[in-house]
Amino acid sequence: MRKSIEYFQLAIGYQPNFAAAYDGVADAYTMLACRGVSPARETFHQAKMAARKALQIEPDLGEAYASLAHVRLHDWDWVDLERDFLRAIELNPGHAIAYYWYAEYLMMAGRAEDAIARVRQSQQMDPLNSVLNSSVAIILYLARRYDQAREELNKALEIDPNHFLLHFRLGLVYQQQKLFHDAIEEMQKAVTLSGRSTEALTGLAQTYAAADMRAAMQQIVDALETESEQHYVHPYNMAKVFGSLGDKEQTFGWLEKAYDEHSPDFIELRTEPTFDSVRFDPRFSELLSRVGFNQI
Repeated sequence: MRKSIEYFQLAIGYQPNFAAAYDGVADAYTMLACRGVSPARETFHQAKMAARKALQIEPDLGEAYASLAHVRLHDWDWVDLERDFLRAIELNPGHAIAYYWYAEYLMMAGRAEDAIARVRQSQQMDPLNSVLNSSVAIILYLARRYDQAREELNKALEIDPNHFLLHFRLGLVYQQQKLFHDAIEEMQKAVTLSGRSTEALTGLAQTYAAADMRAAMQQIVDALETESEQHYVHPYNMAKVFGSLGDKEQTFGWLEKAYDEHSPDFIELRTEPTFDSVRFDPRFSELLSRVGFNQI
């Protein structure tokens, strides 16, 4: 993703009014934050600036409209957000990923059926796209339709067996189905295929925690805390590790750190099954209120 930003900026250097290149920069910065590679606040600031520059150059560029709505979603900037997603789709109804981003908003707003319908639209437009296929699965996962999510991921893996995100999300599904051996196997594949990304490593630790394999979980947690001096470790993902373990104090400790960093993944906070262990603690509803879920 960082390399793509370099190339987009080279293109802008050759053609300063290249709106699509600014849009590409916006998407790349957004994904750096969403994949837990970079802290969110400054990264989202860069993404918003790039998307707004694209729209300044080309006001009716549907892709840039969608990109700005997407970064606003993950930056907890939700005023008139549904209107902006619908405007993006109106400007470019063939922009498949926009339907998934809109589905993320709908899922956050508690409109699961609408979210599933929208994300399936994106899949129908580009059925061989691994990212979109995994996106269908994550919406189904958040809606707790685990069998359907598993089916989508297995079909996607037939097309692209080496995509780490497909294995990662299949591991999440298996975890919720308490198929821990399968979940660990998928997470180990995700770790290898991602080049040992911190996202995949915390996913494996989360699965060990759910399986009550505490020593294996702690080994990864200790290694990540050591590596955090060189590599960013997303506190939201660490919260999921301890949520799976059922350790309320550690879960809330990491959630507070994620809140302080303005975590992009907080859009899933209300629906993420991993947090069922703390869902009825008053601190959880108070956190939802602080993030702004009561304003949606």
